Amino acid sequence: MIGTWDIFYDQNNRSVIFQEFASHGNLQEYIKQNNVFVPEQQAAEWAKQIYQGMDFLGSQGICHRAINPKHILLTAAADDANRTLVKLGSFRDAIVYYDSKNGLIRNQPCRPLDKRKIANYQAPEVFGDAKAEEYDPIVADIWSFGNATYGFV
Repeated sequence: MIGTWDIFYDQNNRSVIFQEFASHGNLQEYIKQNNVFVPEQQAAEWAKQIYQGMDFLGSQGICHRAINPKHILLTAAADDANRTLVKLGSFRDAIVYYDSKNGLIRNQPCRPLDKRKIANYQAPEVFGDAKAEEYDPIVADIWSFGNATYGFV
């Protein structure tokens, strides 16, 4: 179980989430530096843990909006130092997507098209004309989850 200590959000619905330290760093660097092959059972467990993190965020009305291997952090399990757990980190782009007053999901303005070349794990619909186009942040996070976990499954 990953410890989440506090969640704050500002007037622009951006989130700040304080969690425990990830002793093994991020998934991208861990696999690259250790030349690790992730066994299927381990990959499935990690994918489930990421899904549970997304489910927790969703219960708070929050979308991550930057799910990728660099933002998947690894830490040793408290009960077994040989077991590695994953958690979502880097909540810089996270937003509160749920409008509790109206009971609606707040679509987000698209990001500029010129930003898509550097966002390998973002859903295609995230990019477009920010003044005229919007996207559903939940659907985009699900797409990013699939894309990010594909790399180690």
